[in-house]
Formats: sequence, structure tokens, C-alpha cells
Amino acid sequence: MFNSVNLDCDRKFRNEFMSYKRVEEISNRISAEHNLHVIENPNLSKGTKNRYKKPTKRDGFTALMDKVFAADPPKDFDDFLKQLEKNGCKIRRRGKTISVKPPGAERFFRFKSGKKGLPDGYDEESLRKKIADMQT
Repeated sequence: MFNSVNLDCDRKFRNEFMSYKRVEEISNRISAEHNLHVIENPNLSKGTKNRYKKPTKRDGFTALMDKVFAADPPKDFDDFLKQLEKNGCKIRRRGKTISVKPPGAERFFRFKSGKKGLPDGYDEESLRKKIADMQT
């Protein structure tokens, strides 16, 4: 453990790209010099990054879609959209694009995955494939 500010309070530790590796190397060298335990392969924790993050509207929407699939498996994609409407969602079709506004959301979500879209497996193509797999 170390303090991020030095004793003179004129500089502060800046955690830049991969600087933790240099701190880890120094810590391991000091520990080895004093015959203390050195962690060879640190077991990095997983999943603690967003521990305090509140669920988003997208998280609620994906949970709603999972609930629809679990309750009554849809026959096709149009049936799936009708079930979403029964659960309070608004459906908007503009050309090839289908958007859904879940209850409580301010905006419509397009069925696409990526940075601003839904998580992987919730885009239109994946949902159609999932429905087709359920029918066989």
C-alpha cells in the first residue's frame, strides 16, 4: 500500500497506462529483498468493476425480453413483438429498422448490438435465430 501524495504535497501519483505494472515490480523487488512473500500470479478480481452501478433501462429491457421468452416462447419474431407490446412496450417500424420503447424508458431502442445498442445476443438477427431454434 502506498500514499498517492508525497510528503511535500507537491506531487501526486498519476495512474497512467500500465503504470501499476511498474509499481508492482517495485513492490515485488522490495518484498524479495526483505524475504517477504511475493505474489507470482495475482488473481485479478472479476466483476467488481460495476459493483455499484445502477441497472440501466437497457438492463431492464433485456430482462423483460428474457421474461417473455421464458413465459411463452414466441412462434416468430412478429409474435415476440406482440408479446412485448402486451408487456407495455411501444413498437416503432421505420423502413427496415424496428425500435422498441420499454415501459419507463425515455427513448426507443433499436435491435442492434454494440457500444450504444443492446448486449450481444439481443440484436434482431440473434433473436430471430433464437426463436427459430426454439421451434425445432
